[in-house]
Amino acid sequence: MRAVNRAFEILEVLCSEKEPQSLASLHKTLGLSKTTLARILNTLEKGGYVERDDSLQKYALGMKFLHYSYAVSERLTVKQVAAPIIKRIRDNCMETVYIYILHGNKRICVHCLQGKSSVRVMVYIGQVSPLYAGASGKAILAYFPEEELEQYFNEVELKPLTPSTIINRDLLEHDLKLIRQRGYAISIGEKDSGAISVSAPIWDKDGKVTSAISIAAPLDRQQEIDKFIKLVKEGAAEISSYHMVVEF
Repeated sequence: MRAVNRAFEILEVLCSEKEPQSLASLHKTLGLSKTTLARILNTLEKGGYVERDDSLQKYALGMKFLHYSYAVSERLTVKQVAAPIIKRIRDNCMETVYIYILHGNKRICVHCLQGKSSVRVMVYIGQVSPLYAGASGKAILAYFPEEELEQYFNEVELKPLTPSTIINRDLLEHDLKLIRQRGYAISIGEKDSGAISVSAPIWDKDGKVTSAISIAAPLDRQQEIDKFIKLVKEGAAEISSYHMVVEF
């Protein structure tokens, strides 16, 4: 069981980091010996769960997880209901449209259609992101019950992802209050410096927000924000009207 747990720990790190990780960086993060890491990584690589870049001597998640993420996303009610709505919104605005759902203290993308413009923001199914940075994360976090929000802030360190990331708790809580009042969230370069995103919460049948629909676009398209807001609010309301239970 120890080896299995260690393998999961390695996969969690590879999943949470944007860039491939070296043996040294995994050793520093996990505290496991390089010999142990190399042995487990070799097993994971043989199974297709990890890929190694021989030129850089670094490791990343393998393509097998793309198959798994597709299999899981296919059985999510949110995808089945939202797919035609997302397509309609994407075709209207030509930008990338996607849905994130709550996953622990983070969010994970379960459905996405890339924008049709030659210059666009890329989002991927299976992509894991924090809740405190980015429109869809804040659109979910804003509706946490007070006790859960307090627990979240006690457990999560607010680290800057870009110079625009809100890492002051008071400022972030003020932003979350505005999101609840408006019914939508905006991010201007908070998670990715060159991107803007607009998101609206999706309500399930129990009256909870565990997912959000978003539009992301390059930063120079801020003049389209009002249009994006209208589209995501309408889309979220339509999806919410199905009173879904979204589970992961």
